[in-house]
Amino acid sequence: VAEAGCHAAEQLKAKAIIVFTLSGRAAAEVSQCRSSQPLFAFTPKQDTHQRMNLIWGVHPERIDFVDNPDDLIEKMESQALEKGILKPGDTIVIAAGLPIRDGAPMNFIKVHKVK
Repeated sequence: VAEAGCHAAEQLKAKAIIVFTLSGRAAAEVSQCRSSQPLFAFTPKQDTHQRMNLIWGVHPERIDFVDNPDDLIEKMESQALEKGILKPGDTIVIAAGLPIRDGAPMNFIKVHKVK
């Protein structure tokens, strides 16, 4: 799944790859692809946020997770726009494990256009 996400991001010339992770494992897996797109990893956990600072190419961000993936994407988008990470119209690739709060292995990829 990580390789597929990286490949999609490269082919689409995506502005960024976004990962939602509880443990940091998904961020580490995507990092191994060494994509040219920036990798932003969102987590609700402070200890995971700190550990991800040590993973190649990962820009960790804190966010409180919500159960609905669409709501979480909307929340991330709002935060990323506010911080200047993304701009309206940017294409991004999102990867996560669903259900999001269960720490499931990465099994979800979505190509998303920022509103």
